[in-house]
Order: sequence, then C-alpha cells, then structure tokens
Amino acid sequence: MKAETEALLQECRTALLQQSDERIAALLTQWFEGMIGDEGMDEELDDLCLLLDYRVQSWGAQISYATYTSWWEVEGYLEPSEGTFVCTDVASLRKRLPDMPLEQFGLVVELVYQARSMVAELEGEPQLPTGPALLREMAVWLASAVPASALAQRRAPPQVYPRVEGGLRS
Repeated sequence: MKAETEALLQECRTALLQQSDERIAALLTQWFEGMIGDEGMDEELDDLCLLLDYRVQSWGAQISYATYTSWWEVEGYLEPSEGTFVCTDVASLRKRLPDMPLEQFGLVVELVYQARSMVAELEGEPQLPTGPALLREMAVWLASAVPASALAQRRAPPQVYPRVEGGLRS
C-alpha cells in the first residue's frame, strides 16, 4: 500500500473516531444494511461482521448469525428487506477500529464508498471520486456523517444493484 493511501486511510479512521460510539454503530449499521442483496460485497460484509463484532438477523427474529452470508443462506434471501445488523458491543468499536490494520480498515471505507455511491446513483447525484481524491473527500465526510433516522432505515425491499467500480482500488 502506498504511503499516501496509508496516510489518507488513517485520516479517514481518525475522522470516523471523532463520532460518538453510538453514532459510529448507527452509521455502520446503516451502511451494512444498505448493502443487503449486493452480491459483490458478500465477503467484505462477512469480514466486517467478524472484525467489528456485528451480527445479522431478520427483523424481530431471535436467531442471529455471525456473518452476512450465513444469514442470507438460511433466511435472508427469503425476505431481504427484513435484514438488520446489530453491533453486539458498541463500546468495543472505539477499540476495534484503531486496532485494525489499515488494510482491514480499508474494508470499512469500501463499505462506505459502496453505500454512498448507491445513494448518489439513486438520487441522480454525481459519482464519487476514486483513489486518493475519494479518501480525501471521505475523511472530511466521515467527520460529520449523520445516520439516517430509524424511520428512514425501515425501507422498501432493496433492489439488487451492480457493484459500483472504483473506490479504493482505482
């Protein structure tokens, strides 16, 4: 990883950690849930669930799953709009995020990029930048990101959208 990319990822992490524990958890939940049904993000969602101690369950269900894929294969594909991500230890996010190697934190930034890109596309907004320009913009955005209200999070069943290319890999 290039030194510039490392420095920019560190800025993104620092910006996210300026948020309260509850806001970080709500933002991650929102970004996770925005990716339900996006087959291109399955592995990343699984990795992030394990790294950040998130579990996935169907709305109102008693059973939760350690990974997105395990939830999807058992019950998620039946009612994808009922999927919800739950952080099992919100206070530990403050420790987990700084302790993650930058390459793993890059998965968080990729998640944010994909979620924001999908919203921008749906709302007819310009595409997000890619590469270093994305990371610079993301650091500023993460410092003041606000999760959608709980009401807005209960949405219509998600459509399956093609994965947006770009992000950190450009």
